Amino acid sequence: GGTSIQAYRWQLMEGHFALGNRTSDINGFAMYPAYPSARPTLLKIPAGYLSRGMRYTFRLHAQYAGSEGFADFSVSVNAPPTSGSIRVRTKEGAYVAANARVVGGIIVTELQLSTINWVDDPNHAPFSYTYLFAHGCGDTVGRPQLLQTTRGGAIRAKVPKAAYGATISVEVRDKYGAMNSDSQCIYIDQ
Repeated sequence: GGTSIQAYRWQLMEGHFALGNRTSDINGFAMYPAYPSARPTLLKIPAGYLSRGMRYTFRLHAQYAGSEGFADFSVSVNAPPTSGSIRVRTKEGAYVAANARVVGGIIVTELQLSTINWVDDPNHAPFSYTYLFAHGCGDTVGRPQLLQTTRGGAIRAKVPKAAYGATISVEVRDKYGAMNSDSQCIYIDQ
């Protein structure tokens, strides 16, 4: 038979875990064999432990045939686009302020929706933009309805009247799927 790893241990060298006072002892996480007859050496970090935009360096210590060694590897967790906002305009082009009332059509109202100033690593472009409409504002927001997903930052959308408020929102995703959003409440009267 062959000689195998006699002992191993993982260590977090750089970074910290998200969601409160979690330990940096990662040896309690699930580990899996690298191949069927091997001892467990692959590490699985549970969802929610890594923070967006953080760099982590992990070290695997191993003992083999009386010698000890280690290997490091680093990974950076993707951060979503930041700092952007949604803009709502009437079909004539007038900007609609948050919580403003808009005089709309009898059944639907056409709006121009756009988004600006999203910032991310240039290598994470292009972004995709998903525009949503929901009845209600604040704590009373209903289930969002898809208006349109686009690679461009602006759309024209027809929305129903919403005298009691409507939340217009955009979800912005980078090419790796990291997402951030912004929304605006408006009131649409007929």
